[in-house]
Amino acid sequence: MKSDKLYEAMGDISERHIQDAKQKHLLQKPVWKKWQWAVACVILLMAGFWGYYALNTTVVGGLERHYKSISVSSSEIARTWPWEYLTTPEKYGVVIFEGREYRLRGNGIGRELLGETMGTCIAKGYDAATKITHTDSFEVRKINHTSQKYLVAVEMEGTYYVAICTDNEIPSTFGELMDIYGLPYTVMFDKAGQLAINNDSYIWQVFSSYRDARIVKEGTDWQPIKRKYLTFTITSEALGVYKRVFYVSEDGYIRTNIFEIAHEYEIGVEAAGKILSYVKENSTVTEREPFEYRIAGKLKAIEDDYVLIDDSVMCLFPFEGMVLKVPTDSIHIRRLTELEGIGLEDIVVVTFRGDIDVDNENTINGVVSLEKGRLTRGGTPE
Repeated sequence: MKSDKLYEAMGDISERHIQDAKQKHLLQKPVWKKWQWAVACVILLMAGFWGYYALNTTVVGGLERHYKSISVSSSEIARTWPWEYLTTPEKYGVVIFEGREYRLRGNGIGRELLGETMGTCIAKGYDAATKITHTDSFEVRKINHTSQKYLVAVEMEGTYYVAICTDNEIPSTFGELMDIYGLPYTVMFDKAGQLAINNDSYIWQVFSSYRDARIVKEGTDWQPIKRKYLTFTITSEALGVYKRVFYVSEDGYIRTNIFEIAHEYEIGVEAAGKILSYVKENSTVTEREPFEYRIAGKLKAIEDDYVLIDDSVMCLFPFEGMVLKVPTDSIHIRRLTELEGIGLEDIVVVTFRGDIDVDNENTINGVVSLEKGRLTRGGTPE
């Protein structure tokens, strides 16, 4: 039964009452609609809040952190350290072996990559503070798959460092370059921008087919090439390099800064096309990796072989702060705490290339530097 017929059946309800009821029914809105704009505002605020939260999410050393939109800068300036606070490679940047000059790259190399012992080298270092010249000798070993005329490993205080010869001519063909530095064994093409390469064996097959590619440019002036190209990121322990670049351009050129100076060879459009097509079809998209990680916080403890920092000051939500352990077992870290007057509650900036080991007291691995720092927002100190 329709509602107006129901009203009429009740007997004492007039036609006017029925029409009034109909009109009120048309004008009346559900109670919840009174609050719809308020609800919408709340939703927008929450969306903006969580959008802000998401936009400030960053991955540092393998950990997801939710940081505020503030800048972190180190406040230290370059300075000359006392001789006893220099690392051995800093003391002796150049060594002489079998009459040739080798420049230390400062990167350690694992013993599994080393060949036989070849003798000793002589190194000289100058202490600017005391004006004393120091001389020392170090063991030299071969690096597997490479030519000792171009590359050796020098043992200093229990660590072997890669040293590259500065006296040799640039190889005239890419094939010679491959043989001298054992590139198929010492270099992996596993990362190109945000692409992870599934297998680089085909890339080396292509290069091996174009060994006669001639060098077209060399020099220390390293400028980005003005062509369309694919950039591989190269880290090689055997060659002592970290995140250098290797370009393959569409018009048939390869270029790299793996060595002391830039090398560029012309492999041809056909070879370049094969490599570019292979990468496109045999790679997956990954997160872009920074050159180095930086993390900041307040210094909370200074112990004999480590310091603790708390990154709560950086966090969007302070309760998400973590206490991080920074080993100070190397001179280049220890000198900052011992000589620069870094104290408790100071803001410090840690630069590192490894990860944060949450299973080992949140230890930061691969620390490069620890410096006194400051936090700013829009140019204003926090």
